[in-house]
Formats: sequence, C-alpha cells, structure tokens
Amino acid sequence: MASSLFHLDRQGALHPLREAGYASDTELQDLVALHPALLGGDPEAGGGWFAIARKGAPPEGASDSPRWSVDHLFLAKDGVPTLAQTLRTADKPALGDLFGQILYYAANGGDWWPEDGLRSAFAAKHATADRDGVEALRDFIGKDADTDAFWSDVRANLAAGRIRMVFVVDSVQADLARMVDFLNAQLRDAEVWILEVSQHQGPSGQLLQTTIVGRRGEGRAPASAGARAPSVAIAASAATSPAGGAPARTGRTPAPTAAATRETWLAALRASCDDGEAAALDDLLRWMSEQYGVTSVSSSPTPTYRLSVKESGKDRFPFGVTVGKDAALNLGSLSSTRAYEAEEARRSLVGEIAAAGVRLADVDLKGDVRIPLSALASPALRTRVLAVFDGVIETMRLKEAPNAFLA
Repeated sequence: MASSLFHLDRQGALHPLREAGYASDTELQDLVALHPALLGGDPEAGGGWFAIARKGAPPEGASDSPRWSVDHLFLAKDGVPTLAQTLRTADKPALGDLFGQILYYAANGGDWWPEDGLRSAFAAKHATADRDGVEALRDFIGKDADTDAFWSDVRANLAAGRIRMVFVVDSVQADLARMVDFLNAQLRDAEVWILEVSQHQGPSGQLLQTTIVGRRGEGRAPASAGARAPSVAIAASAATSPAGGAPARTGRTPAPTAAATRETWLAALRASCDDGEAAALDDLLRWMSEQYGVTSVSSSPTPTYRLSVKESGKDRFPFGVTVGKDAALNLGSLSSTRAYEAEEARRSLVGEIAAAGVRLADVDLKGDVRIPLSALASPALRTRVLAVFDGVIETMRLKEAPNAFLA
C-alpha cells in the first residue's frame, strides 16, 4: 500500500507528500551525484563523500576497459574510494551482471586509477579559477589537512583493495540483500552495502527517506522489505522546513562494563565510538574472528575484549580491544611464548609497530602496546598494523605445532 506524509510548514500550512517512483535511472543517479552525503544514510554521521567521476566516455587508452562506466566514483574523508551503482526496481536487471560489474571495477581500481589521474579528475571537477585543487580538497577534508598524505592514503587503500561498494536503489530486493550479506561475509578489506532512497513529493517539495542495508556493524540485511535498520528522512523543500526540525541527537552510550556479555559489551563499546573508531573496531574484531583462537571479555587489569590462542598447551592473550577504545598488544603474554620470550624479539616487534606509523612513547617490554582506535581510523595505517599482527600469529605458529592453536 502506498504511504503518505504531510509537511507542516512554519506558517501552519499542511502539504501532502505522496510516495513517488523515479522516472528514470538517471534521476536516481543525479540525486547521488548532487548529494553525496546520502551515501552514509545520514548527512551528519558520515563519510564526508565527494565526487571524482561519473559514468561517461572512457579515458584515453582505455578501449578494452571502460574504466569510468560504473555510475559514480567517490572519495571519502578517510581516503577510501567508493563505487556507487544505481538500480531501480522497475529496471529488473540481472543482479549477477550488476555485481560482476562493480566487483570488476573494484578489483582493477588500483591499476586503472593512478594517483595522478585521481588528482586530475578531482581538480577538473572541483577546482575553480580562484581555487586550485589543493584548496578545493581542503574544503572537504579540513583546512589544515595534509593533502599529499590524503592522496597517499587513497593510493594505499586502492593497493590494499580497501574499497566501498554501494548499490543505490529505490527499493531493497531480497535477493540483492542476500548477495550483499554473502559478499560481506567473504570480504576483509572491501565493504558493500545497499542504500535505499525512497521519495515522497508534493506541492511544497520533495522528501527523501534513506535506509542503509547490509553495512558492517549494523547486522545482517533483511530477507525481505520488512524490518530494516533505522532510516533518516531528508527534506528538499520549496517551502520552509517542517516545524520542530530533526530529532535531537543523543549523547554516546556509556562504555561497557566487564560484567556484560560479549555481545552487549561490544555493542556498548561500538556505541561509544565515532565513525572512524567504529570502522577500526569492526576491522579489529573481524581480524580476531579470522584467527585460530577464541574471544572473551576480561575484567582484569583493564576490561578488554581479547583473543586467546593456545601455545605450549596454555592460553595466551596477545591481542585485545580495551574499554578505553585502544587496540592492545600484550607483550607480557607474548613474553611467555617461545616466539617472543627473548626481550630482543619483543623489542623488534615494537619497532615493527612504530615503522607501521604508530607513535609510541617508552614501551614496557612486559606491558601493553596500546593504539587508540582514533589513530587506527586511518585505513592505510590500520592495514599496516594488522599486517604486523598477522606476522605475530605467523611467528607463533612457526614455533608451535599448528594444532596447538585450535581452541
């Protein structure tokens, strides 16, 4: 059944807004191109996306690969490229072809979109006669931001395959949602989600309602059009805004206590994080879930969600995420293992973390190395730190029979 809404303006006039479809795929593409904030579902919450290119003629020398033929290429403030593909229910395309296309571009982006090309595409789209590409970029990522470091992060993200893929639809289809769930379960660095943008129109303007489906940290995508993640309505009105405005944003959820269950503890910790910290937390949790070990919540000495692995028949707890929103490497636990019992081995490990780009003060070689999640909000730094953590696990395995790591 079609729904209807009413816009009550500040003069007290009531304007009906009725559900309406999109006349063409281009109309849906235009919305995303003009308003990249829609990609995150909430203009206040995140991403800070800005456009790089839209589907058009392939660049010179790309006759075998139409490199820009995905609907949109965006960048976010964190330097992660985002591919967006629009899809109207009325078009009923082959979803397999659609998935294949967006994966094709995601897989080849590191080769097709060199840093110089992306810089030039950005400048062509955003620079003006009195504002060069550097100034234009700072308008998006911060007036004092290091623009060279930003482009370096973009290059590192493409090389690591850290890309977001977003399907922009007018209505979520169950089979598309299942495909997104399946793909996210197989991916580590890349991510895919569905953005549903429905619209209501009336004499006073247009109201857009967005719903994010399948994004990591927000649960599984629904099997049908029922019960979805919370949505955000965005009014684009020819009249004044509705009385009352948007609901007030509440404060962050308090940090978890050690007595909570694992799921409750993690939910409380995630709710205390900002967007960058939450992305880092999700990557760390996913990394821990991929190791041969078990996870638990410890209350001593600091409440921590920790990973344990077996070594010499005993539980070791080398990694964790603390209530203070730090990724923790427990050198004390590692000092009891064959691989890191030598002080020099632990000192070398600390050097690897520093070389990855983490600023460290004096480190107790039998204490913890704690890295704030806010520092790991940089995807490029996160990739390098997780590579060091991978090396720790591999080094321990070389010193221990593989079955000793089975929980």
